[in-house]
Amino acid sequence: MLLKRIISKKKRQLKKQAKKELYDLIGVKPIKVKNPLKPKRRRKPSLKRTVKKLF
Repeated sequence: MLLKRIISKKKRQLKKQAKKELYDLIGVKPIKVKNPLKPKRRRKPSLKRTVKKLF
């Protein structure tokens, strides 16, 4: 588990480094696109709750 975490951290660092070098080469920083917010999924009301509401 720990090894996996270390590897993924190294991968992220390498990606960051590669991006930085690419920006330096081109000289233009790309515009970050924010992810649109996903609607929150509602939990199904439990049977207990529905019965309480009815009575």
